[in-house]
Amino acid sequence: MNSSPQDLVQELYIAAYGRPADPAGLQYWTNVLNRNGDNVGAIVSNFTNSTEANNLYGTISSSNLPTVLNNIYENLFNRPIDQVGLQYWENTYNQYHMSVGDLAYDIMQGAQNSDVTVINNKIATAQTITNYLANNPNISITQGEVPLLDNFLQSVSTSVPSSSDIQNFLNNMNNQNIVQSLYLAFYDRPADPAGLQYWSNVLSQNAN
Repeated sequence: MNSSPQDLVQELYIAAYGRPADPAGLQYWTNVLNRNGDNVGAIVSNFTNSTEANNLYGTISSSNLPTVLNNIYENLFNRPIDQVGLQYWENTYNQYHMSVGDLAYDIMQGAQNSDVTVINNKIATAQTITNYLANNPNISITQGEVPLLDNFLQSVSTSVPSSSDIQNFLNNMNNQNIVQSLYLAFYDRPADPAGLQYWSNVLSQNAN
């Protein structure tokens, strides 16, 4: 892939973490890349050997390798691994015994045909999300909401969501966070599903 420094960082976030880069992380690692002549090898191990990468894909071993490889394909390409890919990456792992994050990143870099389109669409979507969060610091993503970001990005396949769809998704997450905070402050309990949906919709309607 012929990528800009920001795209290289987004690739690492997607491969190792399954999510878009947060604005501060994107800026930090892009600066590190620039200082190293855009050599991604200077930073790749910080992502691929991380706890977050291991949590995403699970511990890898020869016994569960097919399952882990299939999970990587589903995360990156939105499809199960094919037999040719399974045999190739099993042989690669058995030869080099890399970390699960390194394996995911290598698989991403080896994308071909329609898989390249899916990855490029995920990168474009991730960059739009990161930019919107950077330009709207009032929107905060809690640790509990990170899986929602993961799921949204994983759903991206043959087309890139529109900017308005991405903004609506992020604003709705932020509205739900606000409602939950109010329930905890005034009622000392989490919002019930119906109340969460109702008041999130009210916030959304009054923002338009």
